[in-house]
Amino acid sequence: MFALLRRVLILFALVSVVALWVTECPEAATQSVTLCKRSVFGAVAYVITVDLNDPSLHVSIGLPARGIPASESFWKMVNRHAPLAAVTGTYFDTRTLYPVGSIVTGGNRLFEGAIGTVVCFFRPGGMSCVEVSSVRSTDVVQPYVVRFIPTRKGDRFDWTGIDCGLRTGPKLLSQGMYVLDPRREGFKSPGLFGDRTRMALGLTAHNKLLLVSVRTPVTFGKCAAIMKALGAREAACLDGGSSSAMYYRGKLVLRPGRALTNILMVKKVDRPTPPLVARVVDAVGEMISAVRNEWPACPSLIVRRPWSVPLFPSPHPNEYAVMSSSPLVFRPCPRSPYRLPS
Repeated sequence: MFALLRRVLILFALVSVVALWVTECPEAATQSVTLCKRSVFGAVAYVITVDLNDPSLHVSIGLPARGIPASESFWKMVNRHAPLAAVTGTYFDTRTLYPVGSIVTGGNRLFEGAIGTVVCFFRPGGMSCVEVSSVRSTDVVQPYVVRFIPTRKGDRFDWTGIDCGLRTGPKLLSQGMYVLDPRREGFKSPGLFGDRTRMALGLTAHNKLLLVSVRTPVTFGKCAAIMKALGAREAACLDGGSSSAMYYRGKLVLRPGRALTNILMVKKVDRPTPPLVARVVDAVGEMISAVRNEWPACPSLIVRRPWSVPLFPSPHPNEYAVMSSSPLVFRPCPRSPYRLPS
């Protein structure tokens, strides 16, 4: 009976290793941040799709090394911040280098502007990036909620509870409907109107963020139509023209024609993950516990919860401990004739 039980445990362990390897292997997992090139209504567009249902992704605003007001090359900013993907942020005054719209990142309001639509990112419960990074990968973290809030020029917005956000625009779509009104939001510069290359961000019905660069010069109206065709339900423009920039996984997809003052970034938050072997041991331990309910002569199982350290000998005789996310201590049952090695 025990020989059969041992074979079952070995087979279960092997299956567990294969299953966990598939989930851990990057090539086997579906990427949450992807890039594709699309042709929509005769316009060429590069689209970065960010699955905000993945709680390990974090959205933030990147600034130059000297902060606000200052500018820096796009390449230097992405090298320093090391995101998975990044695009141009909100507009700025080329003379003073101050942003036109508000900037909030890490829950801190860094600049207050009064032009454009509010685009804000937050998690239910107000969990910040630092708090997410301290949560184990086995625990539940709520995905991002994104809001596109229409505002008029001069309106103030309460950023309390917002992890990341900016004011940009004009707003292109609301619930899938066209809502273009740039002058109401405070956009009056003649250089913004007419055909020009555009940057935009949108949100689909499935909580996927679209970061879009339209390389063919288009108007605000055609940009709105392109975003709708790409599946966006909410959308707004970012700074475009010579400020258009895009970065994806170590490569410059689009190099801007000037230094920038802010960028919108997507990062991967590192969360502590129990080692693969420890997770397999946990699974095997759970099976042993279940088997022991049927055969009391099997070695008993004690579960404790310190953090990850390698296999080590227990101070008690005939007892070994495997410490992982749920450490296991195997102790021989007094009635069992089988003893673990001392």
